[in-house]
Amino acid sequence: RSSDLKGETATYWPSHWRSKLCACMHCMSMYSVLDLHFLLDECDTVIAYETKGRSDDTNRVDPLMAALSSMDRVQQVELIHEYNDLKTELKDYLKRFADEGKIVTAEDIQRFFQELQSRKKRRVERKSTR
Repeated sequence: RSSDLKGETATYWPSHWRSKLCACMHCMSMYSVLDLHFLLDECDTVIAYETKGRSDDTNRVDPLMAALSSMDRVQQVELIHEYNDLKTELKDYLKRFADEGKIVTAEDIQRFFQELQSRKKRRVERKSTR
């Protein structure tokens, strides 16, 4: 009974259960009125969605990997070092908030990147004056 199914529930459906659904005119009309016509689609399965998800992942190009592949070896190493530095600094910055039990705000993140940009600018200026 559908009145017993309240809220979110999980159910088990045996293989090919869709082929056992009634396809008379009355039931077809009911599926349509209730916007349940997808129930009759044998291709609308969890396996079909999982397979589609896996194929979408393999067709997706990682922008970072695409950028790295267009660089020479020195640029790749520099980019990876910069990335690791950013990751470490951000992790340390956020850890302070976690240790103090504070909530990180958008302003905190903006401040982090402004400070990071300022440090980078000073580093570049020091290199250019040498």
